[in-house]
Amino acid sequence: MKNRITWTTAETVETKIYEVQRSSDGINFKTIGSVTVSSQNFTNYMFEDEHPLPVGYYQICSISSLGKKTYSAKIKAISTGGNIVIRQGYNTTTLLFKDNTPRDIILVNTNGQKISRTTTTLNQHTFHTSALSKGMYLVVIHAEGGSDIQKIMVL
Repeated sequence: MKNRITWTTAETVETKIYEVQRSSDGINFKTIGSVTVSSQNFTNYMFEDEHPLPVGYYQICSISSLGKKTYSAKIKAISTGGNIVIRQGYNTTTLLFKDNTPRDIILVNTNGQKISRTTTTLNQHTFHTSALSKGMYLVVIHAEGGSDIQKIMVL
């Protein structure tokens, strides 16, 4: 399974190129690819990591025509055996699924209390984590053919 990194820009007057950077620890990043600026206006960009890490962190480095570098916020992507990818960003956690199978998604704290429950047929679901207390949570996913439990951290 690939990790697809997407971003949108409002204006890229000085930007010449975007470097997509990946890290296994969230600190030491290496460039794994680049995307050339296609327009000076509002634009969507995409890069696919063909060989994602089981737990990988990504950031975008914007490089101006003068060589000035500006870095995006970091996001975390967790591969869970190919069926689910978890992306943790600032104040959100997004679950990405291979298909649109109907599933129940339940967020549970470490005391066993249900924080939220959603039934969806979409291939992704986002939790807004800004209102949650810091700590570990379980995401319980019930779908046709079985259940899955994933751990997420809210920092």
